[in-house]
Order: sequence, then C-alpha cells, then structure tokens
Amino acid sequence: MRISLKVKLIIASIILGVFPVVCIGIFSLVKFDSFAKDTIAQSYQGLEKQAYNIIQSDVNEHVQKIDPIIKRTFQYTKSLAKSNNIIDYFNAEQSATNNIKNSAINLLKGLIETCLMHYSMTKKQVDTAKYSLGYIIENKGRIYLSTSNKLEWTVLDPMTKQKNKKYLLPEFLIGIEPVYKYYDYEDEFCPIVDDIQEMTGAFCSIFQVVDQNYTLMRIATNLKNKEGKRAIETILPIKTKYGEPNPIILNILEGKAYEGITYEVNGHYISVYKPILNDSGVLLGAFFIGIPSKDTSLEEAVRKSIVTDNGCSFVIDSNGEIVIHSNPINQGKNIFQDNEFNHLKKIFLNADKTRNKMNFHAFVKNRQNHFIVYSYLPKRNWFIGIDGVINKYLDQEIKKSKNLIIQEIQHIRSSTAIKIDNTKKSTINQICLYDQDGNLIVSSINEIQKNHQIKFKNSQLFAKSMSLSNKEIYNAGLTISNQTKEVEMLLTSPVYDNKILKGIIVTHYNWNLMQDLLSQRVYGKTGFALIIDNNGTIVTHPEFSLKSPIKISDKKFGKLSQAVLKKMEKGESGYGKYLCNNIDHYIYFTPLIIGNLNFCFSAIVPVDEFLLLANRIKMVAEYNFDLIFKIIMLFLIICISTALIIGILASRSISDPVSSVVDYAQTVSDGDLSKTLQEHRKDEIGTLIISINAMVKSFRKIVDDVIANSVHLTNSADSMVKTAGKLADNTKKMSNQTNNVTTASEQMTTNISSIASAIEEMSTNIRNVTESTIEMSESMQFVASFVEQMSVSMKDVGNNARKGSHISEEAMKMSTMAINTMKILGQSAEEISSVTSLIKQIAARTEILAVNAAIESSAAGDAGKGFSVVASEITKFADQSAKAAGEIAYSISNVQKNTRQAIDVIDNVSSIIQEMNITSLTINAAVKEQTEASNEIVNHINLARSNATNIANAMNELDIGIREISSNAGYSATLSEEITYNIRGLDRAAMNNNESTQNVNISAVELEGLAGNLQKLVETFYYSDNPQRLIELEN
Repeated sequence: MRISLKVKLIIASIILGVFPVVCIGIFSLVKFDSFAKDTIAQSYQGLEKQAYNIIQSDVNEHVQKIDPIIKRTFQYTKSLAKSNNIIDYFNAEQSATNNIKNSAINLLKGLIETCLMHYSMTKKQVDTAKYSLGYIIENKGRIYLSTSNKLEWTVLDPMTKQKNKKYLLPEFLIGIEPVYKYYDYEDEFCPIVDDIQEMTGAFCSIFQVVDQNYTLMRIATNLKNKEGKRAIETILPIKTKYGEPNPIILNILEGKAYEGITYEVNGHYISVYKPILNDSGVLLGAFFIGIPSKDTSLEEAVRKSIVTDNGCSFVIDSNGEIVIHSNPINQGKNIFQDNEFNHLKKIFLNADKTRNKMNFHAFVKNRQNHFIVYSYLPKRNWFIGIDGVINKYLDQEIKKSKNLIIQEIQHIRSSTAIKIDNTKKSTINQICLYDQDGNLIVSSINEIQKNHQIKFKNSQLFAKSMSLSNKEIYNAGLTISNQTKEVEMLLTSPVYDNKILKGIIVTHYNWNLMQDLLSQRVYGKTGFALIIDNNGTIVTHPEFSLKSPIKISDKKFGKLSQAVLKKMEKGESGYGKYLCNNIDHYIYFTPLIIGNLNFCFSAIVPVDEFLLLANRIKMVAEYNFDLIFKIIMLFLIICISTALIIGILASRSISDPVSSVVDYAQTVSDGDLSKTLQEHRKDEIGTLIISINAMVKSFRKIVDDVIANSVHLTNSADSMVKTAGKLADNTKKMSNQTNNVTTASEQMTTNISSIASAIEEMSTNIRNVTESTIEMSESMQFVASFVEQMSVSMKDVGNNARKGSHISEEAMKMSTMAINTMKILGQSAEEISSVTSLIKQIAARTEILAVNAAIESSAAGDAGKGFSVVASEITKFADQSAKAAGEIAYSISNVQKNTRQAIDVIDNVSSIIQEMNITSLTINAAVKEQTEASNEIVNHINLARSNATNIANAMNELDIGIREISSNAGYSATLSEEITYNIRGLDRAAMNNNESTQNVNISAVELEGLAGNLQKLVETFYYSDNPQRLIELEN
C-alpha cells in the first residue's frame, strides 16, 4: 500500500509532537508512582511499628496498674483464711468450754482450798477436844460399871424411829460420877460431854454396850434430835444405811479408834471414836467427839461457787448422797436413787478418786450443753463439783467471734477500695465464710437467700474448695451474682486449724470495677481495652459483658487470624490486625494471670488513628498523580491537535511544490532542458526550486562543457599515465605515516579507558557517600524522636518529683504529730509510774499489816491459828503486789525509754523527709533544665538533618555529572578506536591505491574511448541556447 507524502508528513508531525510528550509523561508518572508508593510504604511501616510500641507500652502500664489491685484481693483473702478471728470462731465452742472449764476449775480449786482449810481447822478442833477428853478422864479416874445400881433405858429403833425396846443396864461410872439420863439440852448440864463442848466447842457422846452383840447406845450426848432434846437412847447402827458393815463398830470391836466422816443423829461430823475398856480390857462402850463437817460459812461458800446462769455447785459423798447443794432442796438426796440426777449417776458410778485431779465432763441435758467439773477430797470422802450450762456463753463467744470477723471483713473491704472519678469503689462485693458442711456462717451482706446457700453447698466449687491445701487460693472464674446480678470473680481459700479443714472463705471480687479501670484509659482516640478469659470469651468490653457473652472469634466482633487467636488462647504476648465493621484495627494482647486462671488483656485501636499522616500522604500522592495524569493527557491532546494542524499545513506547503518539482524532473529526464521552475517562495522549497533551476542551468553548461572538454579528455589520459607513477610513490609515504598515527591512536584509546574506569569508581564512591548521608539523616531523625520522647519522660519525672515534694511535706506534718503523740505517751507513762509507786507503798503497808496480824495470831495461840492463815495469805498478796508493781515500773521505764527512742527516730525521719523534699525540688529544677536542653538538642538535630539532606541532594547531582563525564569518556574511547580503525583502513587504501595506479594506464586508453561515447550521449540534450541542437531535433 502506497502512502502519499502528505499523509506521511502528517503522521510524522503527530509522532514527532506526541512521542516525546508521551515518553516524558509515562516516565514522570512511573517515577512519581514509585516514589509515592515507597514513601507511603515506609510511612505505614514506621507508623505501624510506632503504633504497636505505643499500644504495648500503654497496655503494660495498664496491666501494672490492675495487677496489684487483684493481687491485693488475693492477699487479703489468704490473710483472712489465716485470721485468728475465724479460727477463734471455729474453736468458739471449745474456747467457751475451755474458758468456763478454766473458770470452774479455778473456782473449784478455791472451793477445795476452803474445804481443806475448814477440814484442817475442824480436825484441829477435834484433836483438841480429844486431848481435852483424855485430860478430863485422867483427872476423874477410871471408867467401870456399877455392880449394884442399874438404869433402865428405852432404846430408839433406828429402823422404825420408835422407842420399843428396853434395856436394864448397870450404871456407867467415870471415877466416882455415874452417867445419868439427861434429856434437856438447855436446862440440864451433862458432865464430861458438856465440859468438852464448853472447852473446845466440839460435840461429845458416850456409848455403852447394851448386849452381847456389842450394840452401842448413847447414854450421854449433846447431839440434838429433831425435838431439840439430847439424842440419848439411840443405837449406833451395826450397818450403814447402804447395808455395809459399819466401819466404826468394826474398829471399836478391834479396840481401835476410828477417825473420819460419820453420820450422826442430825448430820455428818468429822469424828473420832475411841473405845472404852475396863481394867481387864473388856469393851464397855465408846467415846464420840465430832464437829459438823459442814457449817454455815462452808455451805455458803459452796452455794456461791457458781460459774454460769442455771448452774449449781454441790458436794456428794462416796455413797452418792448430796451433802451440800446450791439448791438446798436437793440436799440429802441420793444421785444413785433419784432419777432427777441420772446425768450425775453416769458420771459418779465410776468416778475418778485421784487426789487433786480436776475431772471435766460435758453432756447434754434438756437440749442444753452442760458441763461438770469435780474433784475428789479423800480426807472428807467428798466429791466437790460445779455444774453449769454453757449455751449462753457459747452463743456469746460465737457472736463475739462473728462480730470480729465482720469487722475484719469490713476493714478489708474498706482497705481494698480505690478511687475512680473521685468516687471510692470497693474491689470486693462481699466475703462469705462457710463451714466444712457448706453452711453459711458470716457474710458481708446481711441478707443472703437460703437457696443460694443450698446451691453453694451442692456446687462443684464447694467440692473443689474442700480439696484445697492450706494457704492455697482457687480462682473459680467469673459468674453473675444471684443477689446483685453483677459480674463477680469468686476466690476461695480453705481455713485450716492445726492441719484440720474448718471452713472456706469465698471472696466475691467486683469485676465491674475492671471495666471502670479500663474505661479510664483511651487508646488513641477511640481505642479501648478488653479482657478475654482462657475460653476466648470477652469478659470486659465497652459494649459486651458476661451477661451477653461473646467470643473473640465471633463474627460480631470481627475477623481475627487463627495465629492471633491461638496466641491469645495460649497466653502469649503479640499483636496483629483484624477487620471489624469494614475498619482495620490494631490489636495488642498480653497475658493477665489471675491465680490459677489465665486471662488475656488486649487493646484495640483503629488503624486510621495511627496512620493518619500516612493516609494524608497517600491521599496527596493519589491526588497529585491524578492531577499530573490529567495534565499530561490534556497536554497530549493539545500536542496531537497541534501536530495534526501543523502536519496538514506543512504537507500542503511541501507536497504541492514537490509535485511540480517531480513533474519538472520528469521533463528534464526526457532531455528537455529548455524550461525552468517559477521562483516565488522564500522557504526551503523555494531554495530547492532555485537549486533545481540552477542545477538545470549548470547541467546545460555541463553538457556544453562535456562536449567542449571531451576533446581534452583524450589528451588528459596521456597525462594521467604519468601522474599515476608519481601517485604510487606518494602512496608508500602515506602508508608509513598511517602506521605511526595508528600506534598513537591505540595509546590514546587505552588512556581514555583508564580515565573512564577512574570516573566510574568515583561515581560509585559518590553514591556511597550519598547513601551514608541519607542514613545519617534518618539516624538524626530517630535521635530527634528519641530526644523528644526523653523530653516527655523528663516532664513525667518532673511531675513525679513535684508529687514527691508534696508527699514529703505531708510526711513532715505527720511526723510532727507523731512526735507530739509520743510526748503525750511519755507523760502518760510518767503518770502511770507515780501510780506504781503508790501501789508499792500500799503493798508495803499491807505487808506490815500482815506481819502485825501474824504476831497477834501467834499471841492468841490456838484461837488465832485460823487468822494466821489469813495473815499468811495477805503477806503473799502483798509480796505479789509489790512484785507486780516492780514489773509494771520496769515496763513503764522501758516504755519511756522506747518512747524517747521513738521520738529520736521520728526526728531523724523528719530530717530525712526534709532532705527528700529538698532533693525533690532539686530534681524538679534539674529536670526542667534537662527538658530545655533536650528541646535545644532536638532543634540542632533537625537542622543537622536538613543539612545532611542538602548534602545528599548535592552528591546526587555530582554523581549525575560524573556519570555524564564517564559516558563522554567512553564515547571518546569509542571514537578513538574508530579513528584507529579508519587509519588502518587508510593504510590499506593506500596500498590498494598503488595497485590501482598501475591500472590507470590501462584505464586511460579506455577513457579515450569513453570520451567519444560521452560526446555522443550529451548530444541527446537540448535547450534554446543550443540552436544547432534544436534544429537537429526539429529535423
């Protein structure tokens, strides 16, 4: 397909106009796009790394704030499980029992001491009466029976209590005095027995054998019967009322005296029985001397010895008869025979008769807890005991322990409270104490539903808590409280006492507080923190909670990668991205270990909040890219239009004259040299036409000259032969010169190559310098950011230093108050010291009084022996009081000494706090100066970074220039090689020229023939100036 010159010119114009623009535009767009992408990628990478570092730092700080709050709850739970108040509660029954037992034992010991003292004094009185009886009998003479006089006695049957048996007995003589019947106690004086009573206060009886069975009958006595008369004509029973042989009679029949507790007519007596023998050793009767084993003071002491309400005290003999009882109605009853005392019967059937041993028994009577403390008194054959009801005291002890536990729980709740938004909130909702059966004992919430207790008792948490070891805390995880309907974390800890599980402490941690703590910190602008449990469930979140549980992998929350989910579930730290609501988010997560459970603390921030600068750069780059693209397209359209118009105009101005020139050339080629083209254009086409006309004119002349000179050509051929010989000689000379030039050209090529290599190496070094300068600029930028961060940290240090200064000022005030308090304590110690001095004086006076009492008792003889015991006890009490006063004085002196030392220590602490205050102010000033210096450093570093950037740009320009020099040097080397190659070709041409010269001669001959032919050829052209030729053509 033939394309016209006009179309070709138009296409060429368009290509020449559009191609440079397209190349430049594409190159610019590619470079701009590459630069923008690199810049955006680096910005995203740097900002993303910075974002992760910021989130990580904030999360770690947040965890460090939350972790101590949770740990403090664990510590309080553990300390509460070891609380003495809780141990005391579980031991309240034992403690109450022990306290009452100890009180009862101490009281019983005092009662025993009283009984022993009474027995000792009574025994001494009996012994005195015994010695007095011996003295009277010795003075009156021997004892015998009358052989002439007899008395009739009507004996009272001890079984029927009636006088139904009569005895006629010989008179009983003591010396010369017979023993007569004396019934009246007030108006009649009975010798010997009344003498003994007047002398010693003891009771006395004379017995006489009335039959061959050695039955003993009282014939004289000052014992009273129920009628208030002397109890004569009464029989000493052969057997006791319990059917056992009477030990008194057994001893008398053996001629031995009997001492012990005996039952006489109207009660028990501390007695002495002494047989009466005649000169022949025949038993005539017996003497009785006795003092009542109990008197009003002893009974009163026993009856007052009561430990608890509804309690009692008692004295029981070995036969089970109640000798003394706090309730007089029970005196004389027998515990083995009366069903009312079955509880005592079980105890005393096999009673322990170990001397001075305190026996304790607990039992239940009438649904009440009772106790009995008793001890055996061998000298009186008594069991002295105290009975009491401990329910009231047990309830009081339990109530007291509960109150102490509640106070401790309230103290823990108040101690763990933290201030959030100027409001104090407790980290613990409630604390419950359960016993080992799952029954609720104490709770910080007064009303707890009964079904909640049942649920806990039957729950797996209760079973798990029961298996915990001592000091172990179990985190049962999060749950929704049945009472408050709030999310709580349950912490349980066992309560052990001597390795025995007593109960369980359950702490209800206020998990809603975690959301309050998390909401105090905002990550970025709209970011937030959340906590995930080990099952992947979100437990703390601004929108979700355990009331409407959702897992982190749920579609509602967004899509996380499986790698991130696995790390979070394993309790590892890390970060990642995820898409939620078509928005990219950063997420950083770290483990939050709470006891035996692993939680995951995470922070989530929208990516755009951290990549705002990068997004701006990206938007600007995209906008500029679109703008440049539009400008280039517009310019391209303009260039195409312009090129099209220019091409059309140019083609017209060129193609038309060219067509006329072509037609004229065709005429000339036909041999017509008579015409010429019109010359009316001033451009290159006009110049071409002028040149063609000139060429035709010249051709005309050439034709004339060829015709004219063809003759001379023949002549010149001869001359050319001669000239050829000379030319051969010159050719040899030229060959030698070309060899020399070739050698020099090769040396120049080598030198240029070396220069090019050196320039290339210089370019490489310049590029390295440029890269180093860029790296130095980046390092300066990093240093500037680090110094800015350091400046921020120094500001924080300054704030902390100012806070430390305020704290030290408060500490100074508190130390001053402590010093004043310690001084007051010293003054109180001084006052107590004066009181101890007074106690010592009282003790000294008491001791003097006791010594005087002892002297008076000694002077009183036997009558003052009882009082001497009291004086001795007063002396001991005075010694103990003096000793206690001395110990108190010593303790007070230590308190005063310690108080003075405490004041000195507090003074030292005050001075240290003052120094800390000064140091804090100094640190604050230094931090301020350091902050200003850091800002100055940042300014200098930014200036240095700007200079480094300018250096890098200059080095880039230098590198471009060096590359151009290297390129030119390479081009020069190439030209040099071409010159060498051409010179070598010239040498070869010279050699060939020598050969050609030899052929000139041959060619000259041929030239002569050609000259003739040329003359014939030019004769074919004609023009008006050659009339001869025109004529020939016409003809």
